[in-house]
Amino acid sequence: MKRALILIIVNAFISRLLWLQAVMSEDLLGILQRNLEEELTSENMAKLDPSLYSAVAVRIKEIRESLGNGDSELINSLLSREIELFYTMVEDLLKVRLHKFLDRAMQGSNEVSLTPEERYMVEPLYDSVKRLLRIREAIREGHPSVLEESSDSYTTKYIVVRFLDDVPRIAGIDLKEYGPFKKQDLAVVPMDNAKLLLEHDVAEEAWVSQI
Repeated sequence: MKRALILIIVNAFISRLLWLQAVMSEDLLGILQRNLEEELTSENMAKLDPSLYSAVAVRIKEIRESLGNGDSELINSLLSREIELFYTMVEDLLKVRLHKFLDRAMQGSNEVSLTPEERYMVEPLYDSVKRLLRIREAIREGHPSVLEESSDSYTTKYIVVRFLDDVPRIAGIDLKEYGPFKKQDLAVVPMDNAKLLLEHDVAEEAWVSQI
């Protein structure tokens, strides 16, 4: 009798927990859907809750942790579908907002309605947009010298690499000779040469913290 009562209580608790999880997911999915619809129907970029993406990640983590915990195949299938819905909606939302950001950046506007994750995502794009605008302006105004300067500055890039094996002297694409190198040597070499070294696993890119 006591065992049966315990089982009833446990089952009731599990049912309540699953219900709460469903409510949480429904609310979060609803928020995502409203945000996505707003982005698709408006030219302006909406101001999202700064914790939106974190909340989705936490919810997906909770769902993944509950998968395979003795639940039926149907429940696991529904949970997997729920993860797919979250991921698809977030991906669509990010794509739409990134497209809007690029449109505004091309017009010289600095978009402020971004979440912390979105700012991290677009930060490297600012420099690319500035370069694009510079090239576009040079072409429109007829300044070939600006184009030549840009091409020259990109012709040869250099990075620091750490050698994972002994390497004999190599000829750089900048017509200079480099090496020979011993294992664990650090060297600054042209980017194109570095790519070959990395592809053959004889060197790795050295970060500032490793030097």
